[in-house]
Amino acid sequence: MNWAELMDQAMIGTRNAPQSQGEWAGYSPEHALLKQFAMAGPARRAGLMAQAVRAMPQPDPAPPEHLSACSPTAIDWLMKVGRSPTTQELLRDWSLTLIARRKRVPHAALPQVLNMIKFAPWWAPYMLPLVGERGRWLIARTEAYAKLRDPLAESDRGLSPLTPTEINPKNTTLIDLHKQMMERLAYE
Repeated sequence: MNWAELMDQAMIGTRNAPQSQGEWAGYSPEHALLKQFAMAGPARRAGLMAQAVRAMPQPDPAPPEHLSACSPTAIDWLMKVGRSPTTQELLRDWSLTLIARRKRVPHAALPQVLNMIKFAPWWAPYMLPLVGERGRWLIARTEAYAKLRDPLAESDRGLSPLTPTEINPKNTTLIDLHKQMMERLAYE
């Protein structure tokens, strides 16, 4: 139905309305009408004239994950060391540890990790192996992450060497932070 037909149906009501058919067959007439409004309403508010809503869009689900998610502690360390330019070099060892343990970032942390890679592309070889199947799915379908599509292919081919962090021995603060992080990541 188009917007006018939806409005007419809402004004008339759904009493004695025929049973929903097609994609809406499993719904009561009231529920089908509300679902159609939910699909057409945002487009109309955005200034688009909704076409007839006759079919539910086919879902494009993310593939199943092959790696288990890392712990919240690991994500806390990622956010802690990724926040400051003086500690960002610890992201290498964070990433290498999780890659070695065959972990991925949890789905809730994907936007943060993908944005971190988007704005600091030199981290792509270290971070992209950790986004999992859903992360790759998001990159392939989200224009905001279009720049990450090429580094994803490069990191899969192993063009960028993954090397551990080299900390200046005089930087005792960073060495201590690195030690604490690695002790906590040992439980992954």
